[in-house]
Amino acid sequence: MICLSQKLYENLLDYAIACVPYECCGYLLGQHDSLKCLNQVTQICKIPNIHTDPKHFFWLAPDGQLEALKEAKSQGLEIIGIFHSHPTSPAYPSQEDLKYIYDSRQSYCIISLTPNPYMASFRIEGKKIYRENIKF
Repeated sequence: MICLSQKLYENLLDYAIACVPYECCGYLLGQHDSLKCLNQVTQICKIPNIHTDPKHFFWLAPDGQLEALKEAKSQGLEIIGIFHSHPTSPAYPSQEDLKYIYDSRQSYCIISLTPNPYMASFRIEGKKIYRENIKF
């Protein structure tokens, strides 16, 4: 399960809308509770999408990743998830998304803008995709 405030959720949706027609992306910072299999989001880090085709794919800018890591470390937080948007498709991991999944403890949040903005979150282990609950 992933927990975040309504305000952070709305900030993610607003950011995805502001980035249209491109995919937005970034990290979710907070605390991971392995006993409860819970990610508690306390901060979002918006990172520039540097993909050569940003309307359909995303790559997190390396300098943005480094800044997010420094921010997390300075506040005693972890990078507990990745978010990005699908401006014209449902909130479900694409085959391209699955190529870059490396940590099954992280939440992978996808914001869809079709037909109305919403976010879905997933945990991914190997080729298995599990939708996780979002709690506000």
